[in-house]
Amino acid sequence: MVLGGVVAAPILAIAGWAFASHAEDALNAARDTREEVANAIDKMSKGKTNLLKVKHYVEQLYAETSRIHEIFLGYFEELKQINTYKNSGGDINALEKELLLVVNNGYQVAAILTDIITTPLFKPKYNRNGEIAIGEDKVVEVETDKEGMKVINSDAIDKVLENSKQSSMIFN
Repeated sequence: MVLGGVVAAPILAIAGWAFASHAEDALNAARDTREEVANAIDKMSKGKTNLLKVKHYVEQLYAETSRIHEIFLGYFEELKQINTYKNSGGDINALEKELLLVVNNGYQVAAILTDIITTPLFKPKYNRNGEIAIGEDKVVEVETDKEGMKVINSDAIDKVLENSKQSSMIFN
């Protein structure tokens, strides 16, 4: 019995040491995992905030584009009516003043739509020559923040939306 205790004591000591060493490794791994999870949650939170900003700008752009498109459709309908009048033998010269006004206003409304549509949602990168940077994949490169999120082109979008509202006031 004494002999069994003498043999068991070192085995228990070694097993306890091995278990403590393994437990310490597991605890360190758990701490690393906790830090990774905290970083992922922080990044997701920042991503959600950025996504809400993108949603806000997309909704504004959609609303303004829809509003201007409705104005454009009015001029387009007038042009179709003038075309029908001309094709049915009507004197187009009699409508010269009206036709010029419809074409001019339709063109201006189309220009407003073009400005909105061609304004990028995300801020493009520029190269040393002041030109928009194009990547090897032939796609415009966009600026990213320190978190790696795409930077919203807020100044340009705000400007084009304000210009649209100001310019289209004469058509309402």
